[in-house]
Amino acid sequence: MNMENLITTKLDKLGKNYKKSGDHYIISQCLNPKHKDKSPSFSINTLTGSGFCFTCGYKVGKDFWINNSNDDFEEIIRDSQYQQIKNKLKKEKRKKAYKFILPPKSEEVKDDWRGLHKNIIDKYNLYITHLGLYKNRVIFPFYEGENLMGFNTRALSNNMQPKYLYAKYMDLKSVIYPDFKYSEDLVIVEGVMDALSLIQDGITAIANLGLATNFNEVKIQKLLAKGVTNIYLMFDNDVAGKSAYKKFFQSPLKNYFNLNLGYKYKKLHSFYTCNYKDYNDYLQGKSK
Repeated sequence: MNMENLITTKLDKLGKNYKKSGDHYIISQCLNPKHKDKSPSFSINTLTGSGFCFTCGYKVGKDFWINNSNDDFEEIIRDSQYQQIKNKLKKEKRKKAYKFILPPKSEEVKDDWRGLHKNIIDKYNLYITHLGLYKNRVIFPFYEGENLMGFNTRALSNNMQPKYLYAKYMDLKSVIYPDFKYSEDLVIVEGVMDALSLIQDGITAIANLGLATNFNEVKIQKLLAKGVTNIYLMFDNDVAGKSAYKKFFQSPLKNYFNLNLGYKYKKLHSFYTCNYKDYNDYLQGKSK
């Protein structure tokens, strides 16, 4: 019996709800007896048998599917308690080392700033500061639920360098900007402005925040849990953008999702018929 059959057979015996996600993943209710998981949040790799709950942090390996008794959860409970202690210590360490404080607010971002409407500006809490390290910048807070994960800033003037500046100690490899609920189709762009521009046009998108290597296991599991199946890449029409495409198609993302170029997404056809560097430029040009 192959690994996927072992996994689904045991999940059935345990009475867990689960669903396929991509070619090599199953999203199931958590196997941790201490976690009352009402909706699937446990990500299982059907090739390796490794499983991870992105909510409580509980993990299993391939031996769980092969050797563990269906009825004896004592060892699982002990492992779960140990994992909870580890997670608590990690959380406390993160609080002490990476407690993010937003820069002071100086003024509101005006309606239709760089093509963004007021409803988008307000929804994603954009504002301007004229003080401190991030003086004369627009602030983009990064939230997951109610948790502040850091922030990005954009210079008000195109002459200011660097144009974008992140909060210190941000974990760019695990944070998703902006956070979203569920979507099978996801567009990945280079920066925060392009992501918000796409969202304004009704397209689910996130910012890459750097290279393809930013998508580690934690970030991938978050996307799988949000139901993402198809990813469309839409980077800037320049040398750096073309290089990013190559890196993405060589990255681990190809093992979990259907990777496509952006022009294959029907909702983006109008953008690809025009000669714009990125989607924010397109949005501003379209609104004129």
